[in-house]
Amino acid sequence: MTILERVKLSFEMLGGVSKLKDIYEVYKKISDETEISKTFDRSIQARIEENSSDSSAFKGEDLFGTVYGKGKGVWYLKSYFPNNEEAKFVYELKNQREEIWNSIKSKKFHSNTFIKSNKIHIGERGIYRDVHNTRKGSFTHGLAVSVLDTGKIYDDVLTESHLTYFYPETKQTTTDLGEINALKATQKYNLPIFVVIGLGKDKSNKEIRLGYVKDHNDIRKNVLIEFRLNKNKVLTNKFDELLEEDEDPPLFTNIKSSKRFTPTRRNNNQPLFNSRVFRYYENKCAVCDIEYSLDAAHIIPVKDKGVDHKHNGLILCKNHHKAFDDCLFKINSNLELEFNNYTKKILRIERNNLSHMRSKPGKKFVEWRYKNYKK
Repeated sequence: MTILERVKLSFEMLGGVSKLKDIYEVYKKISDETEISKTFDRSIQARIEENSSDSSAFKGEDLFGTVYGKGKGVWYLKSYFPNNEEAKFVYELKNQREEIWNSIKSKKFHSNTFIKSNKIHIGERGIYRDVHNTRKGSFTHGLAVSVLDTGKIYDDVLTESHLTYFYPETKQTTTDLGEINALKATQKYNLPIFVVIGLGKDKSNKEIRLGYVKDHNDIRKNVLIEFRLNKNKVLTNKFDELLEEDEDPPLFTNIKSSKRFTPTRRNNNQPLFNSRVFRYYENKCAVCDIEYSLDAAHIIPVKDKGVDHKHNGLILCKNHHKAFDDCLFKINSNLELEFNNYTKKILRIERNNLSHMRSKPGKKFVEWRYKNYKK
């Protein structure tokens, strides 16, 4: 990957607009130590200026633009924005939300009155987008400000670090669609949103977290939101995809790997695991092709400390997930299905093997499972 390609990728991981300081930080994260010289920041700035018609050093492609003019240190990727004004709008909106978060994060719970008066979330709908202030230019549906999660409808979707948030489905379908699009738009621009979490019977106070939409699945009708837990920036999914492509993940969460791949702190972070597995595979059961009632199943189970990595996962319908867990069928190293006690017909399995799948599970995970769960 060239310096210019890595610079563009750094912009994309930050949502298309950023300070030079943050570009340098991300560039270092996605580069080998041997590629980082003492003057690497100057090389990055030179590439940006050489590829910007806003700079007197312009001599390449017109890829970058300045938000506030030369010497201000804020740039945007022109393929992300139709003009400077929209890049400036998103950049300032990010800073505005960061300022709000910095002013409220010391207190975990807040009253409904506080939430409403500070325009963090208004109304009872799940997604709040403040149409009046966020419907600008090409953002025809606005940009979501926050989501309200009551935790009443779905189980196992909230962890310390992630939330699976399901699309609203009400009688106001046009409004629902607008809100969903406003929420999905924050993913591309890495725009932080506030996540308001209901506290069961106590309706007077709610927990507020700062989150980023990392992925969306229109078939499953949900988004994955990652919470910021410390000072480190949350980057777009392009960062996660790059690490997944480069890494040979460990089998277990208690095995140390390279510095670039870190198994999740929670042994079973189901929202994150679901997102990775459903993005990697087709949205249907691997053994019967059903496209509903689907689970992301671990090959090496959570109880054995199997990692939350896409190569350690399969999409199975709920019936065949249970059959797999009960060892009613197993998968050998050639990805062929073998059966114990119950026939393929009884189990209503349509496949003899997994060769039909465009993306395949990791061989070492399948082999470990076959060896240790063989009956």
